[in-house]
Amino acid sequence: MRPLSVLVMLVLIAGVAAQPAQAPEEATHAGPVMNALGAFKSDLWALITQKQYQSIVAIFALQLGLVALYDGRSFVKVLVTICISAIAFCMVLSQLRTTWVEGDAAVMKYVAALEVGVFIGVVGHKGWEGTQLLLGFAVGMYIYHNIHALALQTPYIQKTAAHSTFAVVVAPLMVAVGSWMTHERYGAARVFGVLAPLFGSSLLVATAEYALVFACTIPGVGKALNLAVAEADVPSVFEFWYMLACPMHSEAVGYFKMAHKNLNEDDTPIELDRVLGIFFCLLIFACATSCQLKADREARNAAKVALQTPLLSQDSAAKPPKTF
Repeated sequence: MRPLSVLVMLVLIAGVAAQPAQAPEEATHAGPVMNALGAFKSDLWALITQKQYQSIVAIFALQLGLVALYDGRSFVKVLVTICISAIAFCMVLSQLRTTWVEGDAAVMKYVAALEVGVFIGVVGHKGWEGTQLLLGFAVGMYIYHNIHALALQTPYIQKTAAHSTFAVVVAPLMVAVGSWMTHERYGAARVFGVLAPLFGSSLLVATAEYALVFACTIPGVGKALNLAVAEADVPSVFEFWYMLACPMHSEAVGYFKMAHKNLNEDDTPIELDRVLGIFFCLLIFACATSCQLKADREARNAAKVALQTPLLSQDSAAKPPKTF
């Protein structure tokens, strides 16, 4: 299932990338890595916002959300594999986009980029021991940069934070913390047992809200729910997710808003799509986190008992071996 998810995601990005680019010559002035990151960002944004892909995005988001709710470590493994595969795909495509432009090469460049992306994804998946260390390094450096920025704005420690010793001492400590957080033999089960369900619950609820509005495009369902919607007017899955992830900086979308069924309290509208969405997110998050942390605790206790259990019982050890 995981390789299939990676392949489907790369095929979708390839379909988006196959559309004419608005300014391909601008990307050639940057390095290949920056080109790949820029192309990956633009292609991924086009994929998750274009109307014709929303049904596929919803299915993929549902699958990813269920994995996140079931096992945080597996979710991170799938997500990292998809990301490195997609970045490798975009890196190759950014180099071939301006050269393979005639005849069969115009199509084969996507096949070549797809082959490289799948290969890099398989390498990252098979070599997960090293991949998660690189992930821990990235997480640790991200934590360090935030701590450093905060320290530079904090009185009494500004001079210390500006000194090179601060970087030499604090950065390795944060990398060690990041490695512990992301390594599956240490803290990954506990850290991602909290973070992954939080993200997965938002994906699950966003997909459910999208499916409810999308179902209203069917005449019979729309009539039963008193909401007739054209398929082009259905908000994207990302809009539903953004409403839940950033409730203070996003516009509410969903069935209740489109059907004009929001409540009003002292002339203040109560956005039921957002309120109910966040409620179910927290409910699913609490259940999934509890299950994942419980499973991790039981696994660690079982491993501890297995280490303390002797290989041979005392009775068998006391008996002399049989001689013939």
